[in-house]
Amino acid sequence: MALELNDIIQEFGDYYLDSGQNLSRLKEALRQPSATLEKFGTRLFTRDTVYQMANPIFKQLIQPFRKKFEPRGGVDFNPNEIRLRRIKVDDSIDPHDVEDNWLGFLAGDTSSKVEDYPVVKWYLEHYIAKQVQEDKELNAVYKGKYDENGNSPSDCMDGLKEQLLAGASHAKYPINIISGIGAFADVSIFDQLEAYDEAISEKYTSVPLVHFVPQKWVRLFQKAKRANGFYFIASPAEIDATIDFTNHIVVGLPSMNGTNDIFSTVKENLVHVVKRKTDYDAAKIDLQKVGRSVNMLADWWEGIGFGCNQLVWTTAETVGKTAEEPPETKEE
Repeated sequence: MALELNDIIQEFGDYYLDSGQNLSRLKEALRQPSATLEKFGTRLFTRDTVYQMANPIFKQLIQPFRKKFEPRGGVDFNPNEIRLRRIKVDDSIDPHDVEDNWLGFLAGDTSSKVEDYPVVKWYLEHYIAKQVQEDKELNAVYKGKYDENGNSPSDCMDGLKEQLLAGASHAKYPINIISGIGAFADVSIFDQLEAYDEAISEKYTSVPLVHFVPQKWVRLFQKAKRANGFYFIASPAEIDATIDFTNHIVVGLPSMNGTNDIFSTVKENLVHVVKRKTDYDAAKIDLQKVGRSVNMLADWWEGIGFGCNQLVWTTAETVGKTAEEPPETKEE
């Protein structure tokens, strides 16, 4: 069962003494809440398991005047889709396991149904609800690669890194790949991020573009701003992560931690699709009493991706482009 009590029993004994212990004595570490999707994703709901879109590709139109009719221009349509994947939680506990040890305050009494024991509510609120969000954020949202035969959080969906790789290799409608930035380094991150930003077409200067990076690079970027010495500030709180003279900002994502990646887009273009409105936080848990155990089950559909590849930028290093195969940078 999922309640592992060996250490508690060994240290505190196989009996319950009411010494005033309660929930306040269960000291838990911080779990990672959902940040990528909750703060920066644009959530859409669908009844389908594939969310289908199309990207118009506009061809150049104007030409010098001549009396002869010379058709020029047109619109091509690129199919685009986000595939939702079904994710589940299966877990089980025996609430009676807490009765004869230090955790007895989480037990019910003989008049309580086993599924109504306080330990069940605690398990749902403090473990399942929070762990689902941490598993998705740290393993699936950016780093995930779908594997229907897998059994880990990273197998649950194709994360944003997979979307970047697919977009970089798209023959007809690729994302924008910026070369020449190099692997991020502590001593050069300020110049690297400015050079990356300057490689984006000037028509996006006033557009609220977000550069997503692992969290450590935001701090180092701001420290570099402070070190430059030409900002007149009263405190470090006044140093933000904006790219000077633009409407662009650098944002650190927990989902990208452990990588050396970067990608950029506008918030509306980072699409998070779920099948039902109750699915997005996986809060609907089915409790099933089986003998003296309580099974906890949940399943939901969701997927993430980009609405338009032309509104996505990344570096050659992020998608594994090499100097021998120079990337094409496409700006529209």
